[in-house]
Amino acid sequence: MLTEYALTPHVFDADHNAANSEWLKELRSFGERLLPTGTNRVHNNVVSDLCDAHWFAQEIAPMIDTLQRQQDEDVHHRLPALDLLKAIRPQLERHLVSRPFTDGIWPEDEESWAREAVASSESTGIAIHRVVTSAQLATTQDWTSLKDAMTERFWEPVAPVSNPRAELAEQLDLIRRMTAFYSFLAFASPHISAQGAGKDLRFAIGLAEAAFARPTQFPKLMRIDFHTEIYGRDAAERRDQAEKILDRVHNAIGNDVGIVRLFVWPDVKERRLVVGHSDGSDNTPKTAWAVAMTHVARPDTDNPQRDRHTFSVLPRAEVSRLASELYSNIHTRPCLGSPFRYSR
Repeated sequence: MLTEYALTPHVFDADHNAANSEWLKELRSFGERLLPTGTNRVHNNVVSDLCDAHWFAQEIAPMIDTLQRQQDEDVHHRLPALDLLKAIRPQLERHLVSRPFTDGIWPEDEESWAREAVASSESTGIAIHRVVTSAQLATTQDWTSLKDAMTERFWEPVAPVSNPRAELAEQLDLIRRMTAFYSFLAFASPHISAQGAGKDLRFAIGLAEAAFARPTQFPKLMRIDFHTEIYGRDAAERRDQAEKILDRVHNAIGNDVGIVRLFVWPDVKERRLVVGHSDGSDNTPKTAWAVAMTHVARPDTDNPQRDRHTFSVLPRAEVSRLASELYSNIHTRPCLGSPFRYSR
């Protein structure tokens, strides 16, 4: 559901784009399309933070600092590149996804950065959709530049809305980037059950299994939350059902169930996947993305040749609403005993 772009640091460097008279215009247009600022706009773009998340910290942030010092030394000479970088910085930092070093050798030039992105795609099995370079490198070699980003074809890799078949593996593959890059994930559904085949429980377990199967160099999975409603006459009956659900999860993922929490609510109306980052504590997670699902695969009842479901990336405003709904006042709003944890 996410489209990933890797950028060489030189995309933002005036000297490496001196031959392109439209560079600043293209850079501004690229930034607005890559990372739109409106909270109600739907987009699904992330940026590769290559070399164990050092791309931004050791290349982009110092570049902004250097340009700022130059601007401070000559306040009468505006640096348009600085204004652009400062404008997109908050959005850029919010949409970074950490990728490991491929060989531990720091890229010394622009071609090395581009090849690091390609190597990361190949070694992790999770492909970067676009690698964007400066005009200078794109002119001398066959790389993609900002000029290519001015066409609609450039922005076509992954749509924010998809209609996968009712097949578990296909649906999990669709959201693989979300289950691989983020240390926190939550799945909300009114139909997570310990009865029979479990309704949406099989999908919930599949999410957990996919998240634990991430490449070992990726950020460690710290927290998984499931949110559902359980019909029961009293708190003891709800607890019994919650424990049976967690038993099923434990049977599937073993001792990794220790990072799983189950929240029981009086009412859950929607299927939603939420991902972001957590430190593993009970502190409120930092949410990044959310996906609405009309239904999820149930291998025991669905016909993948006939049934299709709709998965939709939600706008930032809706992600914030979900985070507030699920995690504000968690000690009073869910049913008594939440969150439940496996304790046998």
